[in-house]
Amino acid sequence: MKRTFPFTTMLVLFVGLMATGCHKKQKREPAESSPARDALKTGAEQATRQFFTAVEANDCPSVLLFSSKKSTTADCQDFIRHWNGAQMKFLGIVDSTIDGRNHRAIIVKTRVQKRSRKKTTLVRVLYNKGKWLVQL
Repeated sequence: MKRTFPFTTMLVLFVGLMATGCHKKQKREPAESSPARDALKTGAEQATRQFFTAVEANDCPSVLLFSSKKSTTADCQDFIRHWNGAQMKFLGIVDSTIDGRNHRAIIVKTRVQKRSRKKTTLVRVLYNKGKWLVQL
């Protein structure tokens, strides 16, 4: 007499083998308060402060240090003109967190004043090739 495995037993074995063999190894990221993350967040916050200090001083060469290569002096002057025209003022940083899409990007929560109204805005700051890029 020939003995065969029932279909359900084979199915359970197959699913079990697939489940154990198909795990992706997940990258381990530093803990939320690790020194690497803290250093990134501190750097992004400092870059954000420097960027807005340059904007409020109408200092395009300094503003362009935090912009992508595509930005020109004319782009900077236009941005500053709109910033001043809307009577915008940088008030400070509320918080920052690592962007979930890119571990080198930080979302910096800032407080700004537009005319007489204060509001919270998000600024994405990216560390790329030794340089901080501020993305509004």
